[in-house]
Amino acid sequence: MYAKNAVLYRNGGNFYNHYYSSDAYYQKLPKSWEITALNNIAKIINGDRGKNYPSKNKLHDTGDIPFISAVNLEDGTVSDKNLKYLDDDQYEKLNNGKLIFNDIAYCIRGSLGKSGRFPFEKGAIASSLVIIRSYDKSSVGQDFIHNYLNSSIAFNEIKKYDNGTAQPNLAAADLGKFKFNFPSLAEQKRISKSILQIDSAIQKIFQ
Repeated sequence: MYAKNAVLYRNGGNFYNHYYSSDAYYQKLPKSWEITALNNIAKIINGDRGKNYPSKNKLHDTGDIPFISAVNLEDGTVSDKNLKYLDDDQYEKLNNGKLIFNDIAYCIRGSLGKSGRFPFEKGAIASSLVIIRSYDKSSVGQDFIHNYLNSSIAFNEIKKYDNGTAQPNLAAADLGKFKFNFPSLAEQKRISKSILQIDSAIQKIFQ
């Protein structure tokens, strides 16, 4: 049996159980919260799928420019485990999908909804991911957006728009349509701080 505020994400036709403490904040939303679509508050950036997209055998085991795939998204961040790298020339040739510090990398193929914050200066994403970046961090913060993406509201939106058959798939345009509710920036920070404290307590329980 799953925890009351557990959510599921699909991975190759299977469902995996994840516990998200942010869920409690989205059950009964105050009327003062604004309602909009995700693409009105954040830029959603696809990876480069053109001729300059690096093949696996062209990636490097060491380097300074990480190339992120879904396998690198762990515990809400980008893990350096099994991380591959681009060289400067490969990076410069990419026309899209370039990461900057604190971006959210979000999976739209396979493990739908899997996400992580980017902790490095620069990098790029694989074609199974998109980048989510707040247009105005003084209005809607990255912490709050990431907590939203890990809530049951966002996962219910995934169920609505998942158009995959053999492999789960979510179009970036449909991700942009996700219903997004948010309070003032001060309230966002308070909520994000509380979620961090709750997550830390949960991790201690399961250690």
